[in-house]
Amino acid sequence: MSIQSNVEQAIRCFTNCKKIYLREREIQGISDFLLSDDSIFHITGNPGTGKTATVRDVLQNKKFEYVNYFSEPELRSILERSKTEIIVIDEFDRYLEEKRQECLRLLVSLKNKNKKIITISNNLKMGNMRFKPYTADELKGIIKMKMENELGRHIMDEECIAFLAKKHEKAGDLRGLFKTILNAISKKEIESTEESSSKENAKNSMYIKDGRKPGKESDNSTQNKDVATNCYILSVKDFIESERQGEKSIHHQIISKVKENESSKARAYKKYLAECDQLSIPSVTKSDFSMIFDMN
Repeated sequence: MSIQSNVEQAIRCFTNCKKIYLREREIQGISDFLLSDDSIFHITGNPGTGKTATVRDVLQNKKFEYVNYFSEPELRSILERSKTEIIVIDEFDRYLEEKRQECLRLLVSLKNKNKKIITISNNLKMGNMRFKPYTADELKGIIKMKMENELGRHIMDEECIAFLAKKHEKAGDLRGLFKTILNAISKKEIESTEESSSKENAKNSMYIKDGRKPGKESDNSTQNKDVATNCYILSVKDFIESERQGEKSIHHQIISKVKENESSKARAYKKYLAECDQLSIPSVTKSDFSMIFDMN
């Protein structure tokens, strides 16, 4: 398999955040709530710890209404009209902080309709379940499981995996970890495309010079690489260089575009979240958004 094919498959692997790893206790807790007589279940935890993804995984075969406070200005009216039994409110702590009376009235109304309510927060002090940040060992395990289960081979060695886990250990942010990996892979994709294009141009120039027509040539070295189980396309050096270059990610581009038409940071953040939902990509944390917003 060529380097470029490996890169493309790796991007798909680490863009897909639907498969949940190492959250068995949390999955069981949410499942138990759905079978209980309780009407509300508060989930809290740091950004990137898999709260929303885990809830969606548990509810994947059930009908439910999901709303994010930052991306849906008409949250209350949507939930008041909802016909589904299960309601999920993301960024609930911000909703409670900014519109406390409306939020409390909504909860009472939903409870009176016998709804099952799941709230997701980053900083809510009271909570039925807290998603703990991933440890370095857990981050290493998740990287390996994603490569083995979803990719079918390893694209980085033990040294690289340990470097990444150590880098993201403090925050325990899986989303941030995947973002770091994707940035490095995207850089590798650009390099691979440029290298292939350069080789093709050189080959065509050689044919023109010799008066021959381009044709297929066997490459035993490439064929031998195709049968390899693992293809290490990333190294520690790739991640260090990616950080130093400070390449603008797609999030920088989205935030910069939103800022052109919206000076209010709060409203800009809501538009940014909506854009991420439309593109089906994970969003950065609010603190990261604020930092990028101020930089642009």
